[in-house]
Amino acid sequence: MKATYIQYTLVSTFLLLLLSACQNEIDYKGGVSNPRLVMNALLNADTLENKLFLNLSGNQGTPEVKDALVHLYVNEELKETLPYIRRGVNDRTGYYLISTPFAEADQVRIEATSSDGVHRVYAEVVVPQRIDIQRIDTATVTQFDSYLNNTEVIRLKITLNDRVNEQNYYQLGVKQNYITCGRPYREEKDTIFTRSEIAFESSFDMALTDGKPMSEAEIENGLFPTAHNQYGIFDDTYFKDKSYTLTVYTTIFEDYYPYVEILKSETLAYDVSLKCITKEQYYYLRAMNILDSDGFDPIMSQPIQMPSNVIGGLGFVGMQASTTQTETIR
Repeated sequence: MKATYIQYTLVSTFLLLLLSACQNEIDYKGGVSNPRLVMNALLNADTLENKLFLNLSGNQGTPEVKDALVHLYVNEELKETLPYIRRGVNDRTGYYLISTPFAEADQVRIEATSSDGVHRVYAEVVVPQRIDIQRIDTATVTQFDSYLNNTEVIRLKITLNDRVNEQNYYQLGVKQNYITCGRPYREEKDTIFTRSEIAFESSFDMALTDGKPMSEAEIENGLFPTAHNQYGIFDDTYFKDKSYTLTVYTTIFEDYYPYVEILKSETLAYDVSLKCITKEQYYYLRAMNILDSDGFDPIMSQPIQMPSNVIGGLGFVGMQASTTQTETIR
């Protein structure tokens, strides 16, 4: 869910909150604070290309660090020295590219040293073990929407088996794919149109609401959650060492293409992903849920504590490994 957005906002979100709450606190003594190296990355064991971002903190902005020496170790073995990659010809920003594949239980360590040798940071994460989705049950049901109108939605029941004798952290992703095949006006061949949407309603599930699910009566009375779990994170507190069935809902969007003269077929399918994430990433996304909620006021609200696992500097490095299953509705 919004993985790309999270990756590109790691630096800005983290730095905005440094002075108010952070595990690596900076004591303000007046004047200009000493700059520190900031390392940020959300690593994914399911891809061969991961991005790492380096910046320098300070009172005059957060410039990128483009000439650092960055080493990647896996199980204490040096795997690669990361190159700096610019996003585009006309784009001055960039990232350090990680091309090493990750396997379950790998111990990953990233070290970064500034070109002048003044700043040195490192972070360590362990690749989580994947778990399988046992089954997915779907049904079309009627539910109240935010305006108290009856609307048809898709209910997804997703069953998993928790790994025993461990404290586990998860993230659910639901991607709705609508595919239309038809003959456009004044065309001689069929065209396939696709649209995807990443969103689901998690307010009725025990695990996804920290043990405070909403009822149909609360929806009918106009009571809605203040901090929506839009990143779909949960732990195994309510089903430790057991099987559990997540219950979420998605709104059915019917894609309409006015320029399609002859409609040949329509397909609605869901890509359901179950990500196993690190403890640090779980608490990072919990904070992001609050920051991105409609009720959060950066002036009036209490400071949000952002986790940091970067030693010697600032920032956050997470890791995830996922299983994805596709469910076709029609």
